[in-house]
Amino acid sequence: MADFRWQVEMAPGDWEDYPDAISQQLEAGEHAYFDKVVNGQSNKYHTDPVKKQQTNRDSGKTREIRRLIFSTTWDCLQCTYKNPCSETTCGVCDTSKSTACAPVKRSVDPWLDKATLPDTEKERRLATIYL
Repeated sequence: MADFRWQVEMAPGDWEDYPDAISQQLEAGEHAYFDKVVNGQSNKYHTDPVKKQQTNRDSGKTREIRRLIFSTTWDCLQCTYKNPCSETTCGVCDTSKSTACAPVKRSVDPWLDKATLPDTEKERRLATIYL
């Protein structure tokens, strides 16, 4: 599983993950074109990672998209060694893990300035799936 996830805002504060294939296209900086059936009707979408928006090609309506990056390590409070999230004790000094691995607010690419932490409980639950 990648340590990033692209999402579209379906309603204020309600973010939905893109499928892996679309996320990988967006991650590569490519525009994604796809069809999706909504309420029994096929809709055509264009997603632009630079503008950070998804556009319905028929109606012209747009939605915001964002990129979450997930922490894959935790820092030991005793010796500062970076441990993988899967470990519960430090690999160097055996100190117990004191912090949870969680999505972090950062962006690898300067054009991705809207990478944000999840703000709702639903987003936080979804984010933990990808750790």
